[in-house]
Amino acid sequence: MSVPATSLCPHTAVFVLLTATDLFVDSDFGFGGYMSLQISMKNYTSIYSLKPLYLKSFYRSIGTAPYVEDAVFRGVADSPQLPGGHGLVELSKVVFDYQALKINHHARLSGQQTGGLCSSCFWIHDSGGQFATTLKIMDETKDHETSAIVEWDDIGLTLFLNNGHPAFTFTTVETSDGSNCETRPETSGDTWNACPQSWKIRPLLIYSADRGAITVKDNTPGHHSGTLTVPYSPLPLPHGSQLSDYCPAGKQTPNGYRMLVRDGAQLTITVSGNATDEDWKDVFVVDYSQPTWPTAKKSSITMTVTGSGASADGLAGGPYTISSDHSRSWVGPFGGFISASGAWYHAKEAAGQAETWKSLPTFLDAAQYETNRAAMIRSKTTWKSA
Repeated sequence: MSVPATSLCPHTAVFVLLTATDLFVDSDFGFGGYMSLQISMKNYTSIYSLKPLYLKSFYRSIGTAPYVEDAVFRGVADSPQLPGGHGLVELSKVVFDYQALKINHHARLSGQQTGGLCSSCFWIHDSGGQFATTLKIMDETKDHETSAIVEWDDIGLTLFLNNGHPAFTFTTVETSDGSNCETRPETSGDTWNACPQSWKIRPLLIYSADRGAITVKDNTPGHHSGTLTVPYSPLPLPHGSQLSDYCPAGKQTPNGYRMLVRDGAQLTITVSGNATDEDWKDVFVVDYSQPTWPTAKKSSITMTVTGSGASADGLAGGPYTISSDHSRSWVGPFGGFISASGAWYHAKEAAGQAETWKSLPTFLDAAQYETNRAAMIRSKTTWKSA
């Protein structure tokens, strides 16, 4: 069962599947598609099907239902293939009678923008079935270049990979209750790090032009952080979006920087290099965690940006507090449609410190974007008189 692609425009509809059963389906897709971004399934049962779920990119808006709720996966030939993109991919009250589960399906597949920065939050809770606490979770991102987390309530741990660029020490740290992080096998040969959920480890993404490697330091006592060097997106893809057929791509890009941070992190991010693409130096869209976490799982960080490259483009500033439910206005799974988007821009604007940034000649605001969108629609539409 294939679902229609959801537009990558700033205003999109939500696709909902209510009560469906797939029996012995040998289709390569099962239920899903490539770019059905806003989608949820409730009362979905898949028995002896090849791939119950198949989706490449996902984004979840505030007020929408879990990705999967009240479902049964039994006797699967391959495995459910959960999407990349950037959202809270929630699996609630799912009966797992099959052990394998894949995340970031085909994320950053060669030459494709599917998955973006491939760093969603996957939240599994209230599971049932014989594999509720022993799922074998596989990441499909190319070279495991992902800052995704798996928040697995049924085992009380948060899972992440070393290539996620954790800005904290976890291998020798003992928590307040005496417990340590542990490791779990990742089925394609890597290793999941599994740390206490009380740390509230979350992705921090910066959609950006290539400014060279940046450095990140968490100054919070107890986080035992050294200075972390974060490279620009490996194998960068073209800026823009291949998927915006109904509106301009604007300042969207599947490229940038990604890292993992703990709740309460006091971050200093140093940007020493200058943007290599003059037309994209106005893009510095910060997206931290997810806005759809329940209250008990919300978090916040404090962030300062410094360095000659940041100062040159008006990006330096702080410290500013950024919460997990910061505004996502004009932001999608491939960053911002406009330059004036993301947590860092809103923080600098609120502090009256964004004027140099906004003066960049390529800076795109909402008014200009709407002008561009209207022109695009006129170019693709033929009106006939009655």
